[in-house]
Amino acid sequence: MKILKYILILISIPIFLILLYLNIALLYGATCDENENGTVNTEVVQQLNFIKTELESGVGEEMQGIYPEGYVFIYSLYGLAWADIGETLKPNSDLHQKAIQELDWTIEKLNSALAKSIFPDDLTLKYGAYYRGWTNCVLAKKLVITPENQRDSTEIKLLQFNCDEISEAINAYEYPYLPSYDGQAWQADNILCLASLAIHDKIFEPRYADDIEAWLMKIKETVDKETGLIGHFFDYQTNQTFPARGSSQSLINAFLFEIDSAFANAQTAIYKDKFLTYRFGLPGIREYPKGTEGSGDIDSGPVIWNIGGAASIVGIRTMGLAGETAVYKGLRNSVQAFGVGLVKDNQKQFLFGKLPIADAFIAWANAKNCQISQEHSYWQWKFQLLNLGILALFGGLFGLLLKPKK
Repeated sequence: MKILKYILILISIPIFLILLYLNIALLYGATCDENENGTVNTEVVQQLNFIKTELESGVGEEMQGIYPEGYVFIYSLYGLAWADIGETLKPNSDLHQKAIQELDWTIEKLNSALAKSIFPDDLTLKYGAYYRGWTNCVLAKKLVITPENQRDSTEIKLLQFNCDEISEAINAYEYPYLPSYDGQAWQADNILCLASLAIHDKIFEPRYADDIEAWLMKIKETVDKETGLIGHFFDYQTNQTFPARGSSQSLINAFLFEIDSAFANAQTAIYKDKFLTYRFGLPGIREYPKGTEGSGDIDSGPVIWNIGGAASIVGIRTMGLAGETAVYKGLRNSVQAFGVGLVKDNQKQFLFGKLPIADAFIAWANAKNCQISQEHSYWQWKFQLLNLGILALFGGLFGLLLKPKK
C-alpha cells in the first residue's frame, strides 16, 4: 500500500501544478493601459518588440524557407498589428510615431525584390492576389492611422494605383477569384484584396463601392454548398469551391468586417456553428467542419484532436470583432496558457520563441483587444468543474489508501 501511496503522490503533484498553472493563466486579462496619449495595448507592444528583434536577425528569410509566403506573411502581420496599436493612440505621441515608423520599415521590406521574388509577375493581377492583397492592406492601414495633413502623397497615389489594378483585374477576369499563382486561387487572398478597396473608401472619397458590391455578389454565388461559407480554394477547371477550412475561415471572417459587417456577422455565425468546439471545457476552432476530419498542412499548422492551431489563434480576432465575448476570451486565454507567454526585457514571446510566425499571428490576433469589449464573462466554469472532479478523484484515492485497517 505504501508503494501505491508514493506512486499516487508522484502522479498527483505534477497534475496539481499543471492544473494550478492553467487556472491562473486562464484568468488573463487584456492589458489596455490608459495614459495621456490614449490607450496602450501593452502586451502586444511587448510581443512586437520581440518580433522586431527576430526580424532584424533574419527570421523573415528563415520563415520563407519554411512557408511558401513566410517572408511576406510575417512582415504583413507585424505591420498590421502596429497599425491596430496606432488606432488607440493620440497622433504625434511617441508610441504613435513609433507605429508609423515600424509601418514605414515594414512597407519597405514588403516592396523589396526579395518579397516579390516568389510571386509571378505575369498574372492578370501582377504578383497575384496574395502578395497584392496583404501588401495593399498594410499600406492602407498605415494611411488610416496617419493624420490627414501628414499623409505622403506618394503613398496615397500608390494605394489608389494598387486599388485600380485590383479593380481592373477582377472586372476583366472570367472567374470570381483572382489567382495567387498560375492556376491557383485561394478565397482568403481575394478577401484581402477586397478589404484593401474597402479600407481605401473609408479614408478617401469612395470610388470602389460598385466594384466591391459586384465582387461580393460573385463571392456569395460561389460559397461552399455544404456549409454556406466562403470556401478554402477555388478550382478553375471545375469552377467549384473547395470546402471551408478553419484556418482560412478565421482569416476570411476577420477581414470581412472591413468590407461588409452584415455579411461578416452572418458568415461568422455559420463558422461558429460549424467550427467552434470544446475540449475539456476550453474552446478551440476546428480545422475541418464538424462531422469531417483531416490532417494538418502548411495552411493550418498543427491539428491536434481536430483543433487547428492557426484557426484558433486567428479565431481570437474574428470572435472578438463579432462580439462573441465569451468565446473570444476563451480562445485568447487558452492561447496565453498553452502558448506559455513569457515576458523578459519588455519583450513577450510564446512557445519559448521557437516559432516567430506564431508570435506574429498571436500579436495580430490580439492587436484589437483594446477596441473589443472586455466585459466580464465567466467562460471557464466547465474547465474548472472538470478540475474539481479530478481533484475529488485523487482525494478519494488518497482517502482509500490512508484509511486505517480494521
